[in-house]
Amino acid sequence: EYDYSIDDSGDLTKVAQYMAVTRDRMLPREEIAAVAAQAALGDGGDIYTALASLPVSVYLTTNFDDLLTQALRNAGKQPTIEVCPWRNPPADPTILPPGVTADPTPDTPVVYHLHGHPSDEASLVLTEDDYFDYVVSVSRNRNVIRPRILEALSGTSLVMVGYRLEDWMFRVLVRGLIAATEAGARGFSVAVQLGDGEPEDHEFIGDFIRALFKASDQNKLSVYWGSPAQFADDLRRRLEARSP
Repeated sequence: EYDYSIDDSGDLTKVAQYMAVTRDRMLPREEIAAVAAQAALGDGGDIYTALASLPVSVYLTTNFDDLLTQALRNAGKQPTIEVCPWRNPPADPTILPPGVTADPTPDTPVVYHLHGHPSDEASLVLTEDDYFDYVVSVSRNRNVIRPRILEALSGTSLVMVGYRLEDWMFRVLVRGLIAATEAGARGFSVAVQLGDGEPEDHEFIGDFIRALFKASDQNKLSVYWGSPAQFADDLRRRLEARSP
């Protein structure tokens, strides 16, 4: 449709960059925002249902859609949506936008959109330039992300679900946000879920992921091999088994 004829036309980030440069900066954002705004739970929604069943107060998502929020509401919870203000950091991060939950709980969780939301097309982290600007913004300005969300990133166990190693989102999440927050963290731990893959690749990929994190945290990182839905179900069962 937009005459992008290079072999990697399945790479959204690169195609969006091409559209922004050759057509209009807002064009890819408008296209993706329209698609994300129409997304609805249906087939394949098991992963969201499983995640919504967990006793989690802060959900961090790099998706643009509201599927997780829909699943939380279906689970009888009252989630609020918050969008990372990476383009326009607030002068005082303790002053919350209207409707945002100051102290989220498992029954009233916050779904924090790290890479933007269709309600604000300019907030979408979509093109290659966006990713570079985003890393600079969140790593240099502590006011971009409010304290309660930073606490979730640096002071609690972090679970990363549904990423591929080659994803820009995964790379930016690790190199930008996590690297910027983990230095002051104590007891930091990470669980990374990956697709099944080939068994002979597991050791190599596991070592590579550990190398992405700082040496002090490597022994606190575990890699789970399986689908996102399997991971969420296993995590839920383990949490239930630990409950009094």
